[in-house]
This record gives sequence, C-alpha cells and structure tokens, in this order.
Amino acid sequence: MTADSDAPFPGAGQGFPPTRHSVLEALADPDEGVRRESFGTLVEAYWRPVYLHLRWRWNKTAQDAEDLTQDFFALALERALLAREAEGARMSAETERLRNELLSAVSHDLRTPLASITGSATALLAQPELAVEARTELLDTIRGQGEHLSRLVAGLLDLTRIES
Repeated sequence: MTADSDAPFPGAGQGFPPTRHSVLEALADPDEGVRRESFGTLVEAYWRPVYLHLRWRWNKTAQDAEDLTQDFFALALERALLAREAEGARMSAETERLRNELLSAVSHDLRTPLASITGSATALLAQPELAVEARTELLDTIRGQGEHLSRLVAGLLDLTRIES
C-alpha cells in the first residue's frame, strides 16, 4: 500500500470501519486458508485507517506512519500465531494430563483383581490344611477376579481398536 503525500490527509478523522465478528472468529478457524483470508480482510479494511490515524493523531511522517502500520499488522499476525502455538501447547499438556490419569486409573483397575488373585493363591499354597469351605471361597475369589480381569483386558483391547 502506498502512503498519502504530506499534504492534507483525505479520510483522516473519519474513524475506523465497523468490524464484522465473523471475520474475527475466522482468525481462529483451524483451516489456514480461512485464517489467511480473514487476516487479509482485516488488513484491507484497517490498513488505511491505522495509517491515517498515525499521520493525523500522532503527527507521523508518511514513511514513519507506513512503517508503524506495517509493524502493527506484523505484530498482530505474530500475536495470533503465538496465541495459536500457546493453545496447541495447552492442548498437548491437557492431553498428557488426561493420558496420565487414564493410565493411573487403568493401572489401579488391573492391580486390584491381581492382588486378590495373588492373595487367595498365596493363602491356598501357604495353608494346605484349610477347610473345604475356605478353599472353595478362595478358589471362587480367584475365578471371579480372573474373570473380572479378563473383562477389563478385553475392554482395554476394544478401546485401543476403536482409537486406531
């Protein structure tokens, strides 16, 4: 874009055009093409008003106003890119936190039946003279917890198939 001459400023003091919220919302669109188009729309709509504001209100020379206007839009673009990167980092951290919570829960859910199975089997081995009822109860615990563990593992395998 070209700067006005140092003479009177046509359009100076007319204010800024109204901003369409749809253009601002498009700056956050996941599609890079949509983001570029919306940023282009904003630059097209605001370059001249920003430039004239710098010339008229801040008494900047044509070259200084042009440089400051370009810097303004460069910083706006950089800020948008940094915000997008920050959001990506936040999402990565949240994903990692959720993954860790899921692993912790799965670990607990797998260890609980294993502890029951191990404890019951240890009791059976350590006390061969146990009464039939006690042995049957321990064996039922082993079978029941083994079935529970089998269902948990099957559910985890189903979950991994769904994710891939």
